[in-house]
Amino acid sequence: MQTFDQALFGHVKAGRVTFEDAMRVASSPHDFKLLMQADGRRGTTMEDVAATQDQREKAAPSPAAPAPSAAPSPSGPPPLTVA
Repeated sequence: MQTFDQALFGHVKAGRVTFEDAMRVASSPHDFKLLMQADGRRGTTMEDVAATQDQREKAAPSPAAPAPSAAPSPSGPPPLTVA
């Protein structure tokens, strides 16, 4: 047994229906889009989590030089004093 959107996913993957047409008739367009992005997987395994983390680490920019400190400059105007 499968949902209408799961059957629709199979037709999109087989090339019989375009993604745009499927989105127009899906029971839940948001969930259908998520199903397409997950390539039909309906659950997450620890292997999926590890693979996603590896992809993020590869895509992350390399560390750059540290940003300058936001501390006030010692060469600025002297602090105000109240007498």
